[in-house]
Amino acid sequence: KYNIKNFFFRADTFTWDEDWVIKICKLIIEKGLSIRWGTNSRVDTINENRLKWMKKAGCWIIGFGVESGNQESLDLMKKRSKVDDAFRAVSICKRHGIKTYTLFLIGLPWDNRKTIKDTVRFIKALDGDYIDINISYPLPGTELFELAKNEGLFNENGIHGYDYSKPIIKTRHLSTEELIKLSEKYQERKTLEAKVAKDADLLDQILILKEYSWQGNKEAEDWLKGKEQEKLMFTKTGKKLAQEACQQRPSEWWDNIWTNSRR
Repeated sequence: KYNIKNFFFRADTFTWDEDWVIKICKLIIEKGLSIRWGTNSRVDTINENRLKWMKKAGCWIIGFGVESGNQESLDLMKKRSKVDDAFRAVSICKRHGIKTYTLFLIGLPWDNRKTIKDTVRFIKALDGDYIDINISYPLPGTELFELAKNEGLFNENGIHGYDYSKPIIKTRHLSTEELIKLSEKYQERKTLEAKVAKDADLLDQILILKEYSWQGNKEAEDWLKGKEQEKLMFTKTGKKLAQEACQQRPSEWWDNIWTNSRR
């Protein structure tokens, strides 16, 4: 009636029930609805069959609450997912031509510079289409609220209107101001509007994928094979560091690579 062609199916985990998802998609197709739509999901509820039908029915983007690239942090927040699950989910989306909107969370009580750096490395390796980095918010009634309150990590009087854009929490290791600066710093690297692929960023991505591959991550190993052209580009221009990156384990000399790749 109103010629609306774009929809967002508002559900925390639209893909939870595979049979239901496929039924909905088939109905959209059968009724000849020429629509484009997006939705949210969990990284551990994605497979080829679901996405095949979702793509046919007009799905063009899926949002994933990946949260962290640090497995210990995922376990502490009781996410019940693995770092590998995110690689697999984004990889399947890419194969079906579906964009990914990946959301990450920093500022949990145990967060420090290392856990946040792990997440930033992971964001680069994951290579989602759009990202969003948020600072955790202690909503009343949640375990986070009680934990942060008991440890004095926020001022309860500061909670007003639950405005996520105004962080009030700190961690055991970082102040609220430091969290805001870190969030702004890393958000600038990859915005929702565009992805900027500079030489140093491409080299970083190769290094990170190689590290995950070294740890036995199959998806990362497959993605690394697809980076041959980038590796050739660096080695052909005579960049010694890129040649070393193809042979050595990067985590042992990461900071040195990061610095020198920008010279």
